[in-house]
Amino acid sequence: MPLAWSISHPSRLVLVLAKGEFRPIDLTRLLASIDAARASSYRKLIDVSRLTDKVPTGVLRELTRLVRQRESERSVGPIALVAGTTGVTRQATLFADEARHERLIEIFPDQHAARRWLDGFCSSEGQSRPDSRR
Repeated sequence: MPLAWSISHPSRLVLVLAKGEFRPIDLTRLLASIDAARASSYRKLIDVSRLTDKVPTGVLRELTRLVRQRESERSVGPIALVAGTTGVTRQATLFADEARHERLIEIFPDQHAARRWLDGFCSSEGQSRPDSRR
């Protein structure tokens, strides 16, 4: 499975691992799972460092549109993107720059750095936010 995820209600955290070839249908399933679990407001750690193919520009634009639309429709949590040190970093940066609005989206080289940033957020909705790295 190109996307695997887990949702922790006690931690208010969604962990996502993407590997192999990106398929939009997997993202649709992930979002449906997040909505069904009522976890839209949770913090999200999304590791895309193991994707093997470049996401087509049109698909990347659609993803950014979808992220911004969801932000306008509901309470959403911050996103920590783990891009590693590969070419994925460039696409992750393009995505984050376009998708970022009110929601914080940051890019990290590894899961440990991403988790430290996410752990800076209070576990309760709407409480303090760490400084953005921008």
